Amino acid sequence: MKTKRKLFKYLLSGIFLCCGSTVFPGAAVTAETIFLKNDCAGIQNCFSAIPDLVDWIDTQRFPDQTDPLLVEIGPGRFKGPFQCIDHSGITLRGSGRGNTVIYGDKSFIPGNVLFAPGMNLRNCNSLNVTDLRVEGDYGAIWWDGSGKTTWTDVDVAGGGRGWYEFGNCDAETTSHTWFNSRIISRPYVTSSVAYSSFCGQAVFHNSELSANATSVGKNGLGWGDLRALWVQGGTAVVYGGALRTTASITPMNQLAAFEVVRVRDGEARLLNTSIEAQTSVDYPVSVLRAEAGGSIRGISSAFLLPDDNPLITRIDLAGGTVNSDFHWGARITPPDIISVTGADRYIETDCADTGCQTPGTASHSMVYNGECQVLGPWFDTVTARCRGL
Repeated sequence: MKTKRKLFKYLLSGIFLCCGSTVFPGAAVTAETIFLKNDCAGIQNCFSAIPDLVDWIDTQRFPDQTDPLLVEIGPGRFKGPFQCIDHSGITLRGSGRGNTVIYGDKSFIPGNVLFAPGMNLRNCNSLNVTDLRVEGDYGAIWWDGSGKTTWTDVDVAGGGRGWYEFGNCDAETTSHTWFNSRIISRPYVTSSVAYSSFCGQAVFHNSELSANATSVGKNGLGWGDLRALWVQGGTAVVYGGALRTTASITPMNQLAAFEVVRVRDGEARLLNTSIEAQTSVDYPVSVLRAEAGGSIRGISSAFLLPDDNPLITRIDLAGGTVNSDFHWGARITPPDIISVTGADRYIETDCADTGCQTPGTASHSMVYNGECQVLGPWFDTVTARCRGL
């Protein structure tokens, strides 16, 4: 098939040279590098509109891993969506994520009032995206099918979803790898989920996933679900960076979920990651929630949570497993959290020798224990009894 495509490509090139005209003037069918710019005057192999570029790729260029295509994108805002469907070997290189923006257009779907992704990707293999920003009205990037993608120095900002993934893929051949990037969501109709994963593997290096509810969505009623990372299949691995959920407006109802990470039928591994929940709203927060078939492992990660908020559950077991021990350091009062026995520790520094119910100068190591009820769910390892007894 590849040989036929290449032969067809070169035949097209010969026809265009012979006849002196092309369907896309200035775009050679065999070009290895194409430019996307607001003004193509005097520039060969250049497009000024994404739909024309996508049409040329789909009907003439047929890139693959043995015959890749580089798209150099200049500064400016470019109306999308950029589509890569059943292609491979495409690289999109912008002029900096503060300079190059690909944004969604509602006319992408006739009669559409909601969906306007900046990118629509399906079975797109060996896609490399660098140095640009992608914006969408509902979901900045849509992904469906199988393939490998790499994202470097990319900003993604979408309503409802940043990265919106459907559940069909070959898990063995599907992976999305992010370097030094940011994926941010805001409420659109209701929910704000930065990254939702259904299949394959997602790997984040020094990147930020941030779900925000600081303004109401289009229904004007507040947010529905709020989470930075939602794994509903496959594996997500986070090295460094931050997972952040922020709310300053009230939810639309009491069924809304406020979480940083939720995993069901999959796995999340968080290594040296800042896990943050910031809220000025009087509403329960689950930081790490594992549902049936879900597993979360947090290794050497830090938690930045509101002080003195009894509505914070650091580890929420809802049929899954969480392994995420955390030491809250030296302090004079215990952290006001809900967790599971043995997962949290701190050192109380103003205790008497006989216990921390009496002020003193001794330091006692405390371990979270849900069976302790007198002065909080903490077991005093020095006195070998619950805090306050």
